Amino acid sequence: MAKVSNRNAIQLAIFVAFGGFLFGYDIGVISGCLIMPDFIRRFGELGPDGEYFLSSSRQSIITSLLSAGTFVGALAQAFTSDRFGRRGSILIWSGIFTAGVAVQTGTEYSIVQMTIGRFIAGLGVGALSAIVPLYNGETAPKALRGTLLVLYQLQIIVGIFLSYIIDLATHKIPSSASWRVPVGLQLVWGTIMLSGILFLPESPRHLLGTGRREEACTARRPTRPGVAVFRQWTFSGFS
Repeated sequence: MAKVSNRNAIQLAIFVAFGGFLFGYDIGVISGCLIMPDFIRRFGELGPDGEYFLSSSRQSIITSLLSAGTFVGALAQAFTSDRFGRRGSILIWSGIFTAGVAVQTGTEYSIVQMTIGRFIAGLGVGALSAIVPLYNGETAPKALRGTLLVLYQLQIIVGIFLSYIIDLATHKIPSSASWRVPVGLQLVWGTIMLSGILFLPESPRHLLGTGRREEACTARRPTRPGVAVFRQWTFSGFS
């Protein structure tokens, strides 16, 4: 029974850590877009030689607005994770991230729209960067907790790596698809996160903290041994 329970916990942690993949992919994908000819033509400036270029100031604003969003999102999640629960908060911020990606993907020539989309997406991944490790830590069995928390960082690296590969594959497409495809793929990643979180349990620790003891017992079953252990756990602490 313990082996099955541990397997369930690992599967749950791997999926939730997908929030780290969103973060890593979003960080990496924009670096390739900044050197794509169509992206430069749409969001750059016309130089005296008749060629379009992206000035350092425009590159800075496009890249830094994501970081600004992550800072605000990381702070804001503290309120949503307590009010709506860890699961509900992941759902909310995944939706915000997906909305930000949609704004970016739908941009034609407006650098303002692109930067706003980057900021909104940053809100989502910034919040997830705090909630995901929290959720994993509160749902993972004690023996696996440290290992499963590392999955978030691993997913960030995987996301960055995959974004570079996709940027390389689409770089020479002679249209807006060169950057819309790698950016728009984040809609798929966001949808996966949004749909999958609906099937995951709420954090037992959060449920206990809000006095919902029986719900916490139910939420704990997929990743821990039976209810009898839970009865002891509620009085002696999380195991």
